Amino acid sequence: MARLIETLLWWPVLFGLWLLTLSILTPAELLAGAVVSLPCAAVAPVARHAVGASWRARLRWLRWLVPLPAAVIADTGRLVAVLLRRRRADARERGRVREVQLSKQADPRLAETQRALAALVLSIAPGSFVIDPVGDELRVHVLVSGAPRLEKVVGR
Repeated sequence: MARLIETLLWWPVLFGLWLLTLSILTPAELLAGAVVSLPCAAVAPVARHAVGASWRARLRWLRWLVPLPAAVIADTGRLVAVLLRRRRADARERGRVREVQLSKQADPRLAETQRALAALVLSIAPGSFVIDPVGDELRVHVLVSGAPRLEKVVGR
């Protein structure tokens, strides 16, 4: 029964990912996404069990999602500006590496989930991505930065 519930939770997530890849919504694409994401959702709990993964999350981590849309839009604009400057002046902007300290978690499942979700949130915005998640610290390559700074929201 637990695997059925997990499958039912995975299905909208995977279907949503399918929808994010579409440039136009047509009935055929919606049907294809619904059909294809269902067997993938059925395999997800089996795969999670096979690798021994176990996740636990804290509700407060949802606050990381609040500034995410603004960060995606702002980083996209900043990256376009970098590309235009580089094209005109042949300037080289390499970015920098920052350390993001996560809050300590006593439960290893919470720590693993926190690390994975923080890496996902920090890598969704196009101006940064996680290059090395180790323990309760993430090394993040930041090409462009500015408000909102996701590293501060995710870090403690």
